[in-house]
Amino acid sequence: MFKAVIFDWDGTLADTKKAVVESFRRVLVEVGCVVDSKFIERRIGIGTRKILEDVLKESNITFDDRMLAELTRKKVKIQTELSEAVNFFEGTTDLLDALYGRIKMALATMSSRKVIDKLPARTIFF
Repeated sequence: MFKAVIFDWDGTLADTKKAVVESFRRVLVEVGCVVDSKFIERRIGIGTRKILEDVLKESNITFDDRMLAELTRKKVKIQTELSEAVNFFEGTTDLLDALYGRIKMALATMSSRKVIDKLPARTIFF
C-alpha cells in the first residue's frame, strides 16, 4: 500500500501551457523580443531563468543577471494574473477528491511559489 503520492502540476494535473507561454511572451516583448510559442513550449520544465536565457541568446539580445531577475519577477507576476485561466485536466478533481484524507499528497513543480499560491488545488495540498 502506498503511503503518499507526489503530483507534478504543470501539464500533469492542469493545462497550464497557455498561461506559461503567454507570460513569457508578454515579458519578452518588453525587451523587444518576439518569440514563437513552440520555442517556449519545447523548454517548459527547465525553469524560468533558463528559458529566458535561451530565448534571449537565440534572439541575440544582451542580458545580465539583473535583467534576468527582473524579467523573472515580471513573468511570475503575469503568470499569477493568468492563473484563473488554468483548468484541471478531466478526472483530476475526482482523483484528488478520492485521495484526500486517505493518503498524504504533495505537489512538486518548477513553478514559483507565488504562482502555486494562486492554484485552484491550493486547498487540497496546503
